[in-house]
Amino acid sequence: NIDTNNDDELLNDPLVAQLPKSMLKYIKTPAQHQSKVTFVSRGIVYTIIHYVMSLFCCLCCFYSCCRMIVVRKGEIGLTQFGDEPEILGQGRHVLLSPWNKFIAVKRLTEAVIKHGPIHIIRVQSGQLGYGIEMKSGHPILLTQGE
Repeated sequence: NIDTNNDDELLNDPLVAQLPKSMLKYIKTPAQHQSKVTFVSRGIVYTIIHYVMSLFCCLCCFYSCCRMIVVRKGEIGLTQFGDEPEILGQGRHVLLSPWNKFIAVKRLTEAVIKHGPIHIIRVQSGQLGYGIEMKSGHPILLTQGE
């Protein structure tokens, strides 16, 4: 839900201004959802062990060279670690675990990126997005933004 301080800011959007006041409670701005998507992050001990194993495997095993993924700026990598979908940020990633499966690299400019239960929706200027809040089942309207 949005507060009354946000109402004036939202009404500056011409599409939102055309909506009835009763629908404003369903509007979600990008700022309300930006922190929901997090990239895979590991602890410092895991990172050190991962780097050592990556170096060892690259020298001794062709397997790890085949499982190296580079995610460029403006892209995200989609992987599946067992039953858990994971999102990789930009950089070089080595998938050492046999349970970690590479799915795809997607551009951040795509309108919709689906990865298991994760949906990243980018609403362009002049558009409103429509979705359903998974926890409550209530409809939501997404304003423009990333």
